[in-house]
Amino acid sequence: MHNDLRMRHYEVHTAKRNQDLDIVIVDFDYTVVPFTMTVGSFSSRPLDDNGEKEIRAKWDGVVEYARNTNRNLLKRWLVPTGETSKLMMEAGMIVCHCDDGADDGNDLHNDLAEIESAGRDDSSDTGGG
Repeated sequence: MHNDLRMRHYEVHTAKRNQDLDIVIVDFDYTVVPFTMTVGSFSSRPLDDNGEKEIRAKWDGVVEYARNTNRNLLKRWLVPTGETSKLMMEAGMIVCHCDDGADDGNDLHNDLAEIESAGRDDSSDTGGG
């Protein structure tokens, strides 16, 4: 997931910039091939908790942690675990240099993204998959 996010960081940065988001939500679904990545806000990417209080409580904890530690990225990823799937979630930070305007001839510089995990990882088994 972290490698996929690094490779497609510009989508995250673009959504953050264009929608003026303080916190960007990125959803990965690895239960389908090819996997999907969806980027958005709290309103465009609400948590699908299937009415399960445990999943909602964990998500609320990750969101609170992100806000209290000034994180700007919330990652959720759904992974297959046999007959069911598992929802993982984590707060992080993305610092993107896509728009630094550094015209130093170094194209790599303009595509760099620093993505940091916050060290808080919550996961829940989901019934579907």
